[in-house]
Amino acid sequence: MGTDASQPAGQRIAVRTTTTGAWRQIWGRIGQDPALMGAIALLTLIVLAILVGPWLYPLSPTEIDFAQATQPPSLTHPLGTNDLGQDQLARLLVGGRVS
Repeated sequence: MGTDASQPAGQRIAVRTTTTGAWRQIWGRIGQDPALMGAIALLTLIVLAILVGPWLYPLSPTEIDFAQATQPPSLTHPLGTNDLGQDQLARLLVGGRVS
């Protein structure tokens, strides 16, 4: 059997590879970068809004109401309505799932 010339015969080298230590090091570096933490927080907020938003925001994204067409943002329609009177926030939350 071949032996490594740099190691004396019979001596073992203990190699410890732990995924926990590697993840701890990665998250330690991420935690030091405020721009990256902000980006992760924003991405998490977007994903949560897309997943939970349609259940929390009760307006229909497909209901047409010509009386509400092209309304500016208000309390009832936070992002306003389009030319068919459809709520833009409801359409955005449902459309995010497709993306």
